[in-house]
Amino acid sequence: MAPPTRTSRLDAVNTILRAAGETPVANLSSEAGVESVIAEQTLDDIDREIQSSGWSWNRVCETLVRNTSDKIPVREQIIRLDGPEGSRYSVRGGNLFDLVDVVDTFTTDVELTVVELLDWDDLPEQARRYITVKAARRYVDQQIGDQALSQYTRQDELEAYQQLRKHELKAGQYNVFDPRDKSFVNRGAPLFYRY
Repeated sequence: MAPPTRTSRLDAVNTILRAAGETPVANLSSEAGVESVIAEQTLDDIDREIQSSGWSWNRVCETLVRNTSDKIPVREQIIRLDGPEGSRYSVRGGNLFDLVDVVDTFTTDVELTVVELLDWDDLPEQARRYITVKAARRYVDQQIGDQALSQYTRQDELEAYQQLRKHELKAGQYNVFDPRDKSFVNRGAPLFYRY
């Protein structure tokens, strides 16, 4: 028997299907069946939802650079922008937009903390597990509606979330005296699990 490996997207979709009592698939093509496609869409939805909170593994300081028109293009993978205190930014027309000064052209490059939507293969295993289990519960709730199955996957989801938070607290090396960390805890991923 081969040693265990990190959770692939196929593994995640099959976990979702098995949670609903459905047959696993051999690949992620549209020919695999409607259930497989819905399971994969559910996985993508939950993946974006979880990553948009911003974690130590998808939140980085980045200098966004002006183009020749003095606009700052923002990559599609950037799903949140956090500037220094007193600043507010958004994305309009694919470019950075300053909500305080109400402008989309800049005289300098802008340094921001960005939350980036990572590919599945770049996520830590704890995040993959939590996303998979949460997607399984949502799939069961939406497609099956069985409360017994939902309660079982809810407990799994809680355990997976606790593992993710444990990983986050270690990897993030948070310090209660650092204002950046306090800000993350207040705006970012919740410290406590809520249904």
